[in-house]
Order: sequence, then C-alpha cells, then structure tokens
Amino acid sequence: MKKLYVLLCLFLFSSQVYAVDLTQNQERILQLAYHHGSQIHYKNQSYGETIAAIVYQETKAGAKRYQRNGIIVGDKSRKGHYKSLGVMQIQIPAARDVFRWYPEIMFSYFGRPYYPTDEEIIVALLTDVYFNIEVGTAYFHKMLEMKKSWSGAILAYNRGVANDGTDPNNYVHLVKKWRLEIVLPLIKK
Repeated sequence: MKKLYVLLCLFLFSSQVYAVDLTQNQERILQLAYHHGSQIHYKNQSYGETIAAIVYQETKAGAKRYQRNGIIVGDKSRKGHYKSLGVMQIQIPAARDVFRWYPEIMFSYFGRPYYPTDEEIIVALLTDVYFNIEVGTAYFHKMLEMKKSWSGAILAYNRGVANDGTDPNNYVHLVKKWRLEIVLPLIKK
C-alpha cells in the first residue's frame, strides 16, 4: 500500500502543470511576443513560442512586481542604474548590436538616417512594449544564426554570444518549461 501511495504521489507531482492566472495585459504581451517570434524562420522552424517563453522568463510578461510607476523595468547595475530594460530585458549594448545587424528596426522607429542616443533607446525600450519585443526578437534571431542551435541561442540571449556554455541559472530549462506550461496552453485557447 505504501509503494502504491509513493507511486501515486510521484505521478501527481511529475505530471503537475502549473496553473497560472495571467492578466489580460500579460496575455496581450505574450501574444505580441508570439507574433514577433513567429516571424523568425530558421532551419524551417518558427520561434513564436520561444520568444513568448523568454518574455515570461524575463519579466513574467510584465507582471506587476517587475514594474515601477507602471513601466516594466529590470535589473539594476551596482551603481543603481537599470541595465536591462522592458519585457525582454534588453541591455543597451544588445540594442546597439541589433541596430548594427538590422538597422531597419531602429530607422523604422526613430526615422532615417537618425542614430538615437542611449537615452532615447532607453526611453523606447521602457515605454514601448512592441519596440522592446521587436529588438529582443531580432537579437534572438541573430543568436540563432550565430549559435546554430535552439538551446545555444536561448543561452546566448541570456548570457551573451561569447558565453562558455554553462547555464548557472538553468535559464534554458526554464524557457523551455514556460514554453510548454505557459505559452502553448495560451496559444491553444
């Protein structure tokens, strides 16, 4: 009887699917991320679910605890300045890389041939969810091209392209988990 109870408990805990109550805003942000990611085509696959899962991992799709005065902010540097910005937690060097790789993204937002200041990029990343997701998606796309693997691109999104392959925060596993447990059920609604 004890073995049966242990097996039943193991089954229940191993097959547990997290029930998460998302706000309408979180659902809207995840749908927007899914839409942008679905436009990435690499090796005959699309990455909408992955981009939405990254958004969920980074800020729980803009959950209140990641907001200050209604704006989704991010990690602070040692000097107290925000170093990662918005729902996809974009850093200024990454945004500048995206500008170099895909100048049309910046030009479509800021106008041609305007080169925005860091402050202007910060404001755009903090206040425009659409722009933030567009920049984050472009960055992930480039990581796919550089790393040539799904897991490698996810890790590079978090740790940078020059990472040593270690994942101390279990980031790749968490993104894949949110893809299955949060994003797919939302998309199938």
